[in-house]
Amino acid sequence: MSKVFVTAATVIGLAASASQASVIQYTGLGFNSQVQVVHNGTTLNVHAGQINIKIDSTPFVAFCVDMDHSIKSDWLAGSDPVASITGGVAAAYLYDTFKAGVTDNIKGAALQIAIWEVVDDFGGSLSLANGDFKFSTAGDILNQANAYLAAIPGNLAGYITNSYVLKSGWDPRSQNLIVPEPGTLIALMLGLPLFVMRRRLA
Repeated sequence: MSKVFVTAATVIGLAASASQASVIQYTGLGFNSQVQVVHNGTTLNVHAGQINIKIDSTPFVAFCVDMDHSIKSDWLAGSDPVASITGGVAAAYLYDTFKAGVTDNIKGAALQIAIWEVVDDFGGSLSLANGDFKFSTAGDILNQANAYLAAIPGNLAGYITNSYVLKSGWDPRSQNLIVPEPGTLIALMLGLPLFVMRRRLA
């Protein structure tokens, strides 16, 4: 008699492996504004705001967590935990807490700017006037971005998120994005009980 053991952890592992081959399509911008920022000493004129994508044909609203690469029209990507990038948990807190409230261009741009700030400067003082990331244009976007940053708890050690980093493959290399965990994957991970299957072999 031979026994074959299959666990939920095994299935989750297979699902995670499958997610590494997801096809990503860029479908345009949502609420956004063109802004001037400084990233690692370089002044950039960029669109800051919602990024509309499809993951294996399912639409999602994402935000950028990677200013070193431009977005492509389509690419392959896998999924990494938010803690895999600097400031990732803080970025996830901002994304989880405020993404549903983005209803105009000001809030879209401000949330993206706040996310860029924590990714570039987390671990030090979060200030849009100083550090590796800077945005200093006075106005509603700056005020809203500062309000988002001020809402981050002082201690995120126990923060749990369903969001993850959509990590681009290398050919082509696109931006890494923060997105919510797809509902189908959550259902797969939570809906399968731990079980043991035995099979008789002749």
